[in-house]
Amino acid sequence: MKKATFKDLIAKKKQKEESLHKFKEIEVKSIGKSLIFKKPSDEVMLSVMDDIGTTADTRTITTAYKKLIYRTCETLQDGELQKELEIKDPYDTVDAIFDLSEILTIGEELFEFSGIANVGEEIKNS
Repeated sequence: MKKATFKDLIAKKKQKEESLHKFKEIEVKSIGKSLIFKKPSDEVMLSVMDDIGTTADTRTITTAYKKLIYRTCETLQDGELQKELEIKDPYDTVDAIFDLSEILTIGEELFEFSGIANVGEEIKNS
C-alpha cells in the first residue's frame, strides 16, 4: 500500500468539505412531491446515533429519525411553516407532515446518504 502524501491529505480534506454540500431529493408519496435534504454532518449523525443508543426500540429510532429529518431539511425549518402548523417544538413539524412509514423510510434514506448506514444497522441490531 502506498503512503499518503501531503497532497493526498489536502485533497481528502477538500473532498470531505465538498461532501457536506451534497443534497438528496426524496419523494414523499403522501404529498406526491419531493423534498430536498442536505447531507447530514458528522455532528448530526453522532447526535442521532447517540439518541438511538445500543438498546433502541422502534419508538427511539423513530424519534431519532425525526430529529435527522428536521435537521437536514431547510423547508421543514421554516418559521412560517411552523407558525401555520401551530408547532411549538420544531421537531414536531416532522410529525405534523409525515406518517410513521414515511418517517422511517426517509430516516433510512438519510442514514444511507450519510455514508454510515452499516454502522446504524449495527447499532440498531445490537
